[in-house]
Amino acid sequence: MILRGLEIIEACNNRQVVTIKKLSGRRDEKMFKKFTCEIKSAVEKSSNIKWEIAVLFSAFVQSGAFMVYFKETAEKYSKYFDEHKGSSIRGNPYAPIGGSYGEINSISLFAWAKDNIGFSKTYVYNLLEVVDEFADFSLVVSDKDGLPCFADYVNAYKIKPEALKYQFWQLVEMLPLTPEEREEILPSWTREEIRAYKKSLKDSKKEEEQSEEPSVEVEEPIVPEKYARFDKFSRLDLMNKIIDLETEYEKLQIEFEKTSKLLSEVYSALPSKRTKDT
Repeated sequence: MILRGLEIIEACNNRQVVTIKKLSGRRDEKMFKKFTCEIKSAVEKSSNIKWEIAVLFSAFVQSGAFMVYFKETAEKYSKYFDEHKGSSIRGNPYAPIGGSYGEINSISLFAWAKDNIGFSKTYVYNLLEVVDEFADFSLVVSDKDGLPCFADYVNAYKIKPEALKYQFWQLVEMLPLTPEEREEILPSWTREEIRAYKKSLKDSKKEEEQSEEPSVEVEEPIVPEKYARFDKFSRLDLMNKIIDLETEYEKLQIEFEKTSKLLSEVYSALPSKRTKDT
């Protein structure tokens, strides 16, 4: 079974890299230099991502030549890991930050992309995912020795006819959609139109999920008999009544303060008990 670009990266992260590709010295180093030269040249020729760049990048991953970039570091890491019986990667001075034993190979790809052509990790994933989704892969080995060469990997990718009518950035936007949902998108659509369409699909799915949720019957609370007289009032009537009561309460507060002040003055004017006795 031949793995595609993203599957190779996933396999690297799951420590299965040995089953995918074994480094074979000079041949891999030669292919690594060839891919580096061709990808850099393609990027320099175009300010936008084209199929040529995406296919070259996917072929680069498929060949496994990208592993040469950190080959020395990987070998040091493996040696340290084996010597310490894999008890922990925390003390390994050659381990990638937050990485695992197989992850050092996928990190090599992202490090190479950033150092050589300035592509971020997200950019790399988009390249690989578009090619995995919208291109067929069939590797035919041309060399008599049975080992595929640079041209074999690149020529193994054939773009699907339905994808040729779209620009590459449109295909990136279409990745989360199903094949049926993609059929509605026209090649003339702008980025904003595609994103608006995706949002409408997301909103529709959300509404369907909410409508499918079982309705919960709420039991009517038992109203004590003393509140029964309020049944004839509407909500507005009750709110007006509350406002009237609040206004009345404020008036009573003012009256109470006036009365208290008056009583205090009267009390102060009365002769004290001591004066009366005298």
